Amino acid sequence: MLSELERTVQAPRPEPDWCVLAEAHDRVVWLYLLGRRVPVDQAEDLKQEVWATLIHKWQNGELAYIQMPGLALHQAELLIRRAQSARRCVAADNVVELADKRQRGQAGDIEAWILDRARLQRTLAVVDASPATMRAVFEHTYRGAAMSPEQVAAKIGISTQRVRQTLCKLRERLRRFT
Repeated sequence: MLSELERTVQAPRPEPDWCVLAEAHDRVVWLYLLGRRVPVDQAEDLKQEVWATLIHKWQNGELAYIQMPGLALHQAELLIRRAQSARRCVAADNVVELADKRQRGQAGDIEAWILDRARLQRTLAVVDASPATMRAVFEHTYRGAAMSPEQVAAKIGISTQRVRQTLCKLRERLRRFT
């Protein structure tokens, strides 16, 4: 039977080799971030932050065990959500600032913002109602890291000319419905 002293003393935890763990799972974390539509430069920064956070949590005793790559991917998801939350807070602050300007008599700014927001919603509705190829061309051309027609053609598997024609048709639809 263990004595009282033996029960309270725990064996020291072996220190993981963080360089080996990062080397083995770094690409998986980076690809996960890219898959979650994080821009490449931000993905690189977030990837570094994932490893720094995990090391810090391990040193503070917040992690009971390490199971990779799940732990790193979970930490990456938490950091993505924190960044999204921060962006929403900034956007909310901008709305409050615009409302303050309106109260001070600068109504044109908030009205222009509301009109731009409504136009954006109509634009997205037109794009969502478009055929799949047109939506794909729009996504790759205008969202995130914008691509050239040549890059979009290679990504989707259609000709560059077809990408340009699709963009012209999409712009025509947008002019008609927005």
